[in-house]
Amino acid sequence: MQYKDHTPSRTLYYVPMIHTAQELGDLGPVIKNIKETVYGKKAVRADEREIEHLWHFIRWRVFETVPNVRGLIIYQDGLPVGPREKIRALFTLTLADYPASPLFRLMKELIDRGAILEGTEDIALVRKRIQAYQEISRLLARYQNPKDIEKFITQKMTEHDELIKRADQFIANRINETLPPRAKGLLFMGFQHRVDEEIRRQQDAGLLSSPIEVVHVLKLDIEKRKGLLF
Repeated sequence: MQYKDHTPSRTLYYVPMIHTAQELGDLGPVIKNIKETVYGKKAVRADEREIEHLWHFIRWRVFETVPNVRGLIIYQDGLPVGPREKIRALFTLTLADYPASPLFRLMKELIDRGAILEGTEDIALVRKRIQAYQEISRLLARYQNPKDIEKFITQKMTEHDELIKRADQFIANRINETLPPRAKGLLFMGFQHRVDEEIRRQQDAGLLSSPIEVVHVLKLDIEKRKGLLF
């Protein structure tokens, strides 16, 4: 598909993020166990403090970059596809269960100011990613030698990369299908994902219904966090 000059473009504000335990639910202790086994409790506590500071910065950057959020469509990793009223009800229940989550609190602020919540992910792929982390946590106890642990984690995360790639393709397609012409969306996405690159790839191939301008709200040092899982 070749875009015509008058084809209205769309804007997607891209927010790479690092999950806190509060929005990971039952998966939070699983991830924390993996991190502590690999990096030690002291390193994990220091990382948690850095993530808290990051979320203060994320909130500031979101409102600085998108001052008028009325009509903004919010996409979030892990949020399953479904009717908007059901997605909103699910979010309300989740926020009640995890009120300390900086992600959920920020999303609530945006919704209260007129933003719209949209289902984002294929729930089957979300479940597979959860199962992958549960398997890593369960099998990790078999290894004591640090080199064996590192080798095991590397192997499992390589397998996990394929699930992330499939998720990125699904999310890019979902945004293309649900973001109207001239509309603005905002995507909260775990830092390991590359939905921005997938959108660019589809756009270069002429696969989008109309162009999408991706605006990065902030950048994360991916190499610094390499191997930290979330």
